Amino acid sequence: MGIGYQNVAACAVLVLVMVMAEIAGICANSSTLLHSPCLERERQALVKFKASLNDSSNLLSSWHGHDCCRWEGIGCDNVTGHVVMLDLATPFAKCWRPMWEGEYWLRIDDNDNCDLLYNQYLEARNVNSSLLELEYLTHLDLRGNRFHSSPIPMFIGSMQRLRYLSLSAAGFGGRIPSNLGNLTNLHFLDLSRNEFSPDSNINWISHLSLLEHLNMMGSFIYNKSQVNIINLTITAPNLHFLSLADNGLSVSNLDALQNMTSLVHLDLSGNNLTSVSSWFGNFKKLEYLDLSWCGLHGPISNAFQNDNSLTSLSPLTFMTTLLLQFHLGLLS
Repeated sequence: MGIGYQNVAACAVLVLVMVMAEIAGICANSSTLLHSPCLERERQALVKFKASLNDSSNLLSSWHGHDCCRWEGIGCDNVTGHVVMLDLATPFAKCWRPMWEGEYWLRIDDNDNCDLLYNQYLEARNVNSSLLELEYLTHLDLRGNRFHSSPIPMFIGSMQRLRYLSLSAAGFGGRIPSNLGNLTNLHFLDLSRNEFSPDSNINWISHLSLLEHLNMMGSFIYNKSQVNIINLTITAPNLHFLSLADNGLSVSNLDALQNMTSLVHLDLSGNNLTSVSSWFGNFKKLEYLDLSWCGLHGPISNAFQNDNSLTSLSPLTFMTTLLLQFHLGLLS
C-alpha cells in the first residue's frame, strides 16, 4: 500500500515537472505571449499617419508587418493591445538628457555624436487625423520634428486620454488652438521653442488642473511682443515645473503665478520683469529660479528673505547674482 502511494506521488511529481517544462518552453520560444498584438484598426490608423509624413531619414522603417506594437516608437497595453504611446521624438532630441524635470541639455561628451543626428527628422504640413483612432493614447511626443510653421492639428485637442504631450521644437506656428484645454488629463505639457503667434490666447491652461509640468519657453514669434496671457489663470495645485522664459512677459502678466505654491522649478528668464514682486516669497518649495536677462534693477526684493529652499539661482548679472546669493545665504 505504501509503495502504491509512493508510485502515485512520483507520477504526480513527474507530470507536474513535464507541465512546467512545457510552459517554460512555450514562454521561451513564443514572445507573442508577452503582449497582445495591436488592433488592426489602430494599425491602419498608424499607416495612414505615416503616409502623411515625409520620412527621408527612414526613421519609421520598422513600421511594417501586422503587429504595430513592435514598431519603433509605439507602446501598447500588454493586456488589451491598444496603442497607448506614440514617441516620435527625433534622435537628436533624444540625445539630450533631462537635467531637471524634463529640461533638456546636451551631455558634454555627446556633442559630436548628437550633431550627426541633427538632420534626422520627420516632416509634414498637414498631419492625418487618423491618430484619433488611437482612443487609448496617453503619451504623444513629436519633439524636434519639422511641421513648417503649420498650426497644431485641431484633432489633438480631442485626444482626451493624453497625460503626456510634448511638441517642443517641432516647428508649429499660428495660434495655439484653445481646444487643448479639453485635455484635462494632462500631467505634462511642453510647447516650448515653437513659432506661435504672439496673439495666441492661452487662458485654456486654466482647465488643466492636473498639470505637474508646463514648459512654454520661447514659444512665440517675436519674443518681445506682448503675449495675450494678461488674464491667464493657472489652477493646477500640483504644478512643480514651470517655464515661461523668453516670451516678452511683464510683471503684470505674472500675477496668476502668485498662488502656485507647489512650484519647485521656475524659469522666467528673458522676459521684461524689471522688478521682483513681493509674492515671490510665497514659493516655499522653490529650489530653482531663473530671472536672467529680465532687465532687473533697483533693490533686491525682500521676498527671498525667508526662502530657505532655494538651492539654485541662474545668473541675473554677475553683481546682482552675488548680492542675491549672499542675501539668500547660498554663498559660504
